Amino acid sequence: MQIFYRIINFIVAIQFILLGLICLILPRNGDVRDTTIEILHDSPLFMTILGGGLLVIGLVMLTFIMLYGKKRTYQVRKGRCSITVDEKVFNGYVKEYLDKLFPVGAASHYLIQRKKSLMLYLDIPYIPRPEQESITDKIFDEIALILSEKIGFGDELDLTISFHPPSIEELS
Repeated sequence: MQIFYRIINFIVAIQFILLGLICLILPRNGDVRDTTIEILHDSPLFMTILGGGLLVIGLVMLTFIMLYGKKRTYQVRKGRCSITVDEKVFNGYVKEYLDKLFPVGAASHYLIQRKKSLMLYLDIPYIPRPEQESITDKIFDEIALILSEKIGFGDELDLTISFHPPSIEELS
């Protein structure tokens, strides 16, 4: 997403620079002014393509801003009190826990916030099948406890875990 955001910002900056240059040059240079008027008058297809392109760029930018520009937070309610917690806080606690449980970088997670629940997807290293249920229960209980103690989160937590397939060394 970061590269897309930079490309959009670059395009917008170039558009403003070109529009500013045109606005500065048109009043001072009669030939440029006449050529511009001629292009506008004699090339309706060019103007349609240019206008359509600018419209599409504007709509893509607006959509991007609407979807990804807002801060992602979660309302944590406990009794009459309510606080707003940024998604980065949840991610930080989950990452810290996973880094303690597994070697750094061996496990990853993805968090989806719903109105009354959190959906947490974990991708963790291979664990033999007989131990998978117990480790799943342990991870669920400990993450729920961490979020409850640190933030006061008491809503529903949905946990989905996928285990990496075993490597050749782990099979033998």
